Amino acid sequence: MKSIATKLVKSMELCRYVQKQGSNNYHNYRYATASDVLEKVNSALVQQNVAVFAKPELIEFQEVINGKGNIEKLATVKTTVTLIDGDTGESMVGKMTVAFSPEILTS
Repeated sequence: MKSIATKLVKSMELCRYVQKQGSNNYHNYRYATASDVLEKVNSALVQQNVAVFAKPELIEFQEVINGKGNIEKLATVKTTVTLIDGDTGESMVGKMTVAFSPEILTS
């Protein structure tokens, strides 16, 4: 029986590339949308029988002045992710904190 780590490595292999379909015209760059990434990751994890539970927590929300002198909103979010192997019950927990501009979610 495969361990959860082995299943995650296989999932990573299946998610090697996600097409960049999003566009941020304000900062002039292209990106893989959250929905495209989640679709790809979810599909790979389902194939490996691994369940994922994410718990986001808003740490801070503030206005900042960017390099162009414009005011932007900046959110800092801490997310706890739990991965559970559907075959063995083995689990892993990871935490990450990310700061981002919420405008990217609507552009």
